Amino acid sequence: MTDDISNYTFDFEKEVNDLRRSLGSKAGNILFTEVDVTPSKEANVPPEISLQKIVGAENFNKATFSFIHDWIVSSYTDDPLSSSFSNSFSNADNIIVGHVVCLREKESLSKELGEENKNLMRLFILYHETAHVLIPGVGNGDQDHPFWEAAGDAYAALRLFQRFGQEAGALLSMMSWLRTKDAIVFNTHHLTTTVLDKIIADSARRDFSELTPAETAELAESYAKEWTPTASVLSAARPLFRQGNCISPLLLAQTCLTSSDKFAFYIGAKFFQPFLQPEGILWNGKTSQLTAIEREAYARFIEKTAAGMGLHAIFNRVADRPEEEPPVTTLLKISLPAGQKQFVVDPPKFP
Repeated sequence: MTDDISNYTFDFEKEVNDLRRSLGSKAGNILFTEVDVTPSKEANVPPEISLQKIVGAENFNKATFSFIHDWIVSSYTDDPLSSSFSNSFSNADNIIVGHVVCLREKESLSKELGEENKNLMRLFILYHETAHVLIPGVGNGDQDHPFWEAAGDAYAALRLFQRFGQEAGALLSMMSWLRTKDAIVFNTHHLTTTVLDKIIADSARRDFSELTPAETAELAESYAKEWTPTASVLSAARPLFRQGNCISPLLLAQTCLTSSDKFAFYIGAKFFQPFLQPEGILWNGKTSQLTAIEREAYARFIEKTAAGMGLHAIFNRVADRPEEEPPVTTLLKISLPAGQKQFVVDPPKFP
């Protein structure tokens, strides 16, 4: 039986304890902490940093608390705008002896899809950061290697489907869009869109709730390995993305949508989706809309270009395409949670 997504409220301690129980012995050397970071408004004054809540095995807490506390404080002092993170720590022999999953209480990502989705976004972040502990990876990746982040998003997506069933699809489709926005505005470090879209599509014919915790992590890793764009795909598409904070639908149409690069087209077409709705998108408190003529023209062009195309074609794997593969036009779709009437995005405002 799934939880009611419409009445969900995030509770750090409850969620972490439930997660630890599900992970069993794997949670024994993971310390979960929620941190409040208040950057100073004065130059050269360090932020106020407080570890609000700490959850982990009691013996592990006692042995590591002082070290972890000082390390987290140092991390946020060096970068007061840093987001939630997870990391491993080693002993004197360079052997990993534990992990920390650190959730920032006022995480900017949790509010990017509007206040009404903040609680679910905080749960997504908890699952995402926990995945970095459970799924092997090298470093934190970079613009050419988003596998690490794709595995985290895949794990979070599977967990949300297990928790809320098909109702999780709406938030995840918006999260998929958010990753395209980050790529177009900033960089491709977190461009996990194709991984999320494949999981959303598969959820229609597969019950992820039957997976054990270990199988969930294994499947997330598998999705990330198969559907994360490679360095060559990203380096070819990236010049078509970069527009900074002044995104122009016309410029995006002239670059991504008309490009022969199928991956760039897919990301551009995904980004266009909320703008193709009559109500447009509420961006930083201001509604951005296309005219009815523009919406029709862009929608028709995307549908025509994507005709007969599946996700395998995006990655130039047409020969391996399964017959039941959903078309790109289905994968591109974005849904809004029940009761939400307009797509909302509220990017962080840095000083």
